Amino acid sequence: AANQLKPIADDVNAPDETLFYTGEALLQAGQWELAVSYFQRVRPGYWREAADWRSALALIQVGQIDQAKLLLEKMRGGQRQNQADDLLKAINAKQQ
Repeated sequence: AANQLKPIADDVNAPDETLFYTGEALLQAGQWELAVSYFQRVRPGYWREAADWRSALALIQVGQIDQAKLLLEKMRGGQRQNQADDLLKAINAKQQ
């Protein structure tokens, strides 16, 4: 799926939904850093918080914990507040 979506998502005018699902397909394929690059291109709006959540998960996979924590902190005021809080607690407990 990622190989089919990437050419469409590489267009500078690609819609946010396409960028998100390209990132998701890459995430599922274990291509975490490439997935983050697509999630980061999602503009503010409907898909932004979901893209931040998935980016945080990918960043954790590649060991970029501090960057993941920044995204999770940002999400504490949004719809995924409880999920962000829970994941931050788990990260902090593991780092102690």
